Amino acid sequence: MRIRFYHILFILFLITALHISAILSGWYDVSIIWVDNIQHILAGIALSIFFILIRRKKHDTSHISATQIILFVSLTSILWELMEFFLLIFLHTYAKNFSLYSPTLIEALEDIISNLIGSIIFILINRNQKIDAPPHLKRCGLKGA
Repeated sequence: MRIRFYHILFILFLITALHISAILSGWYDVSIIWVDNIQHILAGIALSIFFILIRRKKHDTSHISATQIILFVSLTSILWELMEFFLLIFLHTYAKNFSLYSPTLIEALEDIISNLIGSIIFILINRNQKIDAPPHLKRCGLKGA
């Protein structure tokens, strides 16, 4: 199956729906942590897809490794958790109202680990699949990894 941008949009829709449901129903307030973990696992899958789409856009799909995907997801996850931390410090009301923060360092680490689990799930599902080369490269006889 060819990886497409709409796969990311669908995953982002699921994450947003879960987040809104958790806010409105109070799941975050009663420590139903699995909702947050599912969101981060889905985010790890979406980030993995995004990485492949970036590489495909640059016509460089010949050497995409699991390590590269995991490093990309790790770096992006760390940056996201730092953004949440600074949001909590500088825009405290906004962060609290929209539940865009990790209350503890352990929670932030769990979020990063959940993102990595999502990327590993993506890698395992797609381990035997070749990354399709862009159509104009296929016409030239070039193939992706």
